[in-house]
Amino acid sequence: KRNMDLGYLDTYKAFGKLDGRAYAFKKGELDKMYAAFGVQLMEKCESVYEKHTAIKIAAEVYNRVERKNPKTVEDKFIAVLEGAMEAADLYVGEVYTLENLPQLIKNSAETPFIEAFGSHSEDKVLSKILSTISAVDVKNVYLSILKSLI
Repeated sequence: KRNMDLGYLDTYKAFGKLDGRAYAFKKGELDKMYAAFGVQLMEKCESVYEKHTAIKIAAEVYNRVERKNPKTVEDKFIAVLEGAMEAADLYVGEVYTLENLPQLIKNSAETPFIEAFGSHSEDKVLSKILSTISAVDVKNVYLSILKSLI
């Protein structure tokens, strides 16, 4: 069933009827998401990268290995968004919209980093976990940042 769902969605993406890389988005929804929370999401990621070199390095490795080295702002936004969606364990065989995605993100399990975002302890919390950061942690950082914004 999963493979059939993915093949169906990949076909629609190939014909330009859906957007996304790993996940599928209704045509035009990524633009709406970027307008709604994407600018803030990317600015917050950049702020975290500036303060915490280990997260920046881990994010760069994650993006190169798992997200095919995004270069444009659009591709970087999609990498962060889809990384957060993967950390939230959202099903890749669905079509996502601005209408359904925020609630699914809010309802996802808490991450180890959630207390860092939306609070004043961001530096303190992130500093404690930097010694063992991995690709899974990068996705959880993306999810935590996204949750704090929507």
